[in-house]
Amino acid sequence: MKRICSIALVIAILCTLLSSCKKSSKKEGPGTGSSISYSLVTEPQNLDPQTSNDAGSALLIRNIFEGLVRADEYGNAKPGVAESWENNENYTSYTFHLRSNALWSDGTPVTSKDFLFAWRRAIMPVTSAANVAQFFCIKNAQDINEGKKGIDTLGVQAPDDYTLKVELNYPFSDFPIHISQIPFMPCNEAFFSTTKGKYGLDDNMVLSNGPYYMNDKSWVHDERIRIHYNKNYNGPQGKAYPKSVLFVIRKPGTDYYTLISSGTVDAAAIPAAQAEQALNSNLTCIKYADTTWGLVFNTGAGVLSNLKIRQSFVRSIDSTAYEAGIPKYTEMAYDIIPPATRLNGKLYRELAGSGYKVKFDAKTARLSYDSGLIELGRLELPKVTVLCPDDNNSKYMMQGLIQCWQDALACYINLQVLPMEEIKTRILTGDYQMALYPLAPTRDGPLNCLNTFRSSAYYNPSKFKHTAYDLLLDQAASASATDTAINNIIAAEKYLNDYAAFYPMYYESKYYLIQKKVSGISFAPFDGVADFSKARKEAS
Repeated sequence: MKRICSIALVIAILCTLLSSCKKSSKKEGPGTGSSISYSLVTEPQNLDPQTSNDAGSALLIRNIFEGLVRADEYGNAKPGVAESWENNENYTSYTFHLRSNALWSDGTPVTSKDFLFAWRRAIMPVTSAANVAQFFCIKNAQDINEGKKGIDTLGVQAPDDYTLKVELNYPFSDFPIHISQIPFMPCNEAFFSTTKGKYGLDDNMVLSNGPYYMNDKSWVHDERIRIHYNKNYNGPQGKAYPKSVLFVIRKPGTDYYTLISSGTVDAAAIPAAQAEQALNSNLTCIKYADTTWGLVFNTGAGVLSNLKIRQSFVRSIDSTAYEAGIPKYTEMAYDIIPPATRLNGKLYRELAGSGYKVKFDAKTARLSYDSGLIELGRLELPKVTVLCPDDNNSKYMMQGLIQCWQDALACYINLQVLPMEEIKTRILTGDYQMALYPLAPTRDGPLNCLNTFRSSAYYNPSKFKHTAYDLLLDQAASASATDTAINNIIAAEKYLNDYAAFYPMYYESKYYLIQKKVSGISFAPFDGVADFSKARKEAS
């Protein structure tokens, strides 16, 4: 009997050991980790990097494509398809060296010709790329887009399969991080030709070169998109760990906080209204103050082209007149460049200081106003209108400003309430005088924000054209020492304040919520894109 029991015990132990060995031999590594779920607010419109212009598309593109350069979580330029690059002394010429093991998801090599084709395609007028202005720093790009020059004059060359040379119109030390943006992703010309005008519109109309890819069952329109681990990706930051990422398209009004706290969703952008609840929870909440709302002046036309008149308007603003109207979960602004901005991996405001906003001074404002009227040869201002978004907070703030101008300058300004999209269109076309406007840089770095007001900038909201200001930007962009760059950037920001091109009023933030068991998701503070290439999720 004892012998039988002993044999039974030995068999039980062996079974346990075999079971343990079986469990421990389970494969762990790239592409084997738990899938991650993320919520989208709207259906992506188009996964064509050169023509897409919506947040949902950008989020997917960032994870299924890779550009020459990637941006890390601090906004620094890191190798992508390009393993290295160099520039000339004044940052007007760059040479990128591509790694030879970069592959498309079908196994074909990624070459410099793929970038040349993509960039040329984006710039060609027939493409009608929404973000074509991002290419205008490149030599002849704007002239080509406007039909003044041929595509062969573009300052981009691919002398061999693994070298790309770029000539710029002006010094741009941030050009490597600039081309980490969506429109600069590559496009395989041979594959593009097979899509017959449907490139990016469905899962089988996309060829990827990023850490994830789409198969022919990835996209269920208006419901969900699942991207899969790309075994052919060999990027320098390593292969993705999750086997897939599921993006579920949610209806307006979805309670994202409840979805995440209940474990239904792993991560999502959340509305500001849920910020307090999220920040006080045991979940991971990330906040970026990356937009500066303020008063923008059309400096290129009418009476507001007069510097002294503009200065009188900003100097007569008492911030207490509008402070009670700034939206909940926003902050009073003291500078043009938003707080989330980084320079060389450090917060710019910590390096440069704060408080460059023009101070309230009613007496000086009135003297400036009277002097401006004399220069204009007028006894009083003609009709001046400020455009205001159609919401209660904005109307309260603008009414406060109008009262300030009436009290300090004895002038009455008209208020025109419009939808925000119409205001943006009016500003783009120059059909306005003043407007409450969100200065929302599309990527990190103080120069990216300040370049919005460069004389040659296509989307320059204030039509601000000053050679001295442009020179400060050029000197900052070409500076080899950080201190020199910062000094020029500070001078440029002060210049915008002193010349009353934009008056900062409040900062708006983006919020992202993540389950505690999920790590490694990197959120870009300015374009709102989540990068899942290093994401991890603990097994339940």
